[in-house]
Amino acid sequence: MNTIEIQQMMIEQQTQQKMNDLEQMLLLIFSLLFLNLSSRLDPRADPQWRTLIPVINDEFRKIKKELPGGLSIIAKELHESTLLMIQEQGIEITSRLTNKDIEQIIQKRIANLTLNDRIERNRKRFIVQLRDVLIQSKKRNETIEELSQRIRSLVSAHGSRMRLILRTEVHRIQNTIIHDLAQKASRVDSRLKKTWVAVMDTRTRTAHRRLHGTTIPIRGMFRSTAGGYGPSPGLMGNPGDDINCRCRLRISIS
Repeated sequence: MNTIEIQQMMIEQQTQQKMNDLEQMLLLIFSLLFLNLSSRLDPRADPQWRTLIPVINDEFRKIKKELPGGLSIIAKELHESTLLMIQEQGIEITSRLTNKDIEQIIQKRIANLTLNDRIERNRKRFIVQLRDVLIQSKKRNETIEELSQRIRSLVSAHGSRMRLILRTEVHRIQNTIIHDLAQKASRVDSRLKKTWVAVMDTRTRTAHRRLHGTTIPIRGMFRSTAGGYGPSPGLMGNPGDDINCRCRLRISIS
């Protein structure tokens, strides 16, 4: 294992820790959402779901603030550490990542939706689904305990969805920054190559197993049998390849 590979693994571990911290933040927000909703349940209120909307809005407002903020920190640290790694290989490049650059990376439209759009879509979806849960519960004449369990399941499902969005976004941001810096470095040193590295466990997509170990020039494109075509894992332009992808892009000097 060479120096550049060890450095990339260390950068990946640091990014993973930052992502874990953001996941814990989301778990806390959704735990508080459940507690705040369940404490306000009133079987006499009709329709009671309207009185719960401010509670939902408050928690999703926190997500809209904390998630982009956390991703911004990850992007800055990734850029700094990856740039330093390249420079330590004797490749003299300079790069500056402005706040506007970070905003554009984080809020890049995927399927015509920004990150904030996706958070807002999930907020609206949660309200509609909560309304349906409350209506069904009343029709069935459920107890507060039964209704509370239904709401717990709903909150848990949305928490899982937001964590999936987080993991996908961190992966995309990580590979975007690495690939952009590698492209700049390749103008100075044409020996640079990039390799698709899959996790290779039971959760790995068949298409990504086939791509594992594929090494191409920095400016080359990967083609997935799942339909994606792009410069890096997470940037394949196909949800079937990009969502919840855990593959990594490794840079090497041949």
